[in-house]
Amino acid sequence: MRKLTREEFDERVDFFDKMACSSWIVEIQKQMLSTLGSWDHLRVLDIGCGTGRLLHRGASEKSRLTGIDLSPLTIKRARALAKEVIPDTDVTYYVADAESLPFSDNSYDLVLCSCLLFLMPAPEKVVREMKRVLTTSGRVALLNPSDELTLDISLVLSEEWQLDRTEREALIQWGRIAEKRHRFGAYEIKALLEKHGFRDVFSSKVKQNIGLITIAYAE
Repeated sequence: MRKLTREEFDERVDFFDKMACSSWIVEIQKQMLSTLGSWDHLRVLDIGCGTGRLLHRGASEKSRLTGIDLSPLTIKRARALAKEVIPDTDVTYYVADAESLPFSDNSYDLVLCSCLLFLMPAPEKVVREMKRVLTTSGRVALLNPSDELTLDISLVLSEEWQLDRTEREALIQWGRIAEKRHRFGAYEIKALLEKHGFRDVFSSKVKQNIGLITIAYAE
């Protein structure tokens, strides 16, 4: 499995932003955010932040937010959106690789990673970096396609949920890519995180079991 390039992500900025605004992914991310609670006074890092939609949904004026993405065009869009949506929040975006974060050890209280880990050919490299930049007792929150998601299921659900064309395309693509890359089960993601120093790993399947939300603590 090869690593996707920044050029490939640059070419699909509009698609990924539309996906981040789709009703089904918004619902899933809101469930994850409700589990995490307030971000007040937290240093929050979103790895693979895309256009920053997840950070915008959880932001408060008392939080310090950072987003990184491999795509320069995506980061450009994220900066512009942040000025419109969360103008009073401390937020910074960087072009960076999830496998080699440009931050010091113990820099963040909360690390988010939504819809990225399952794309990576070597997820353990990203997990190691998450652990490195987290403070002691800091948390990580992950969102990935679950091991129950398939292309066929995404086709069925897009009809059942009566999605419009854009949301349908996003869901079908999520199912298609998940089949080719990774579909994590709770035990698999728990083993991966615990291997690299996380504890109290809890996962739950959401949205008719197509998504897997995972919360874990750094030791």
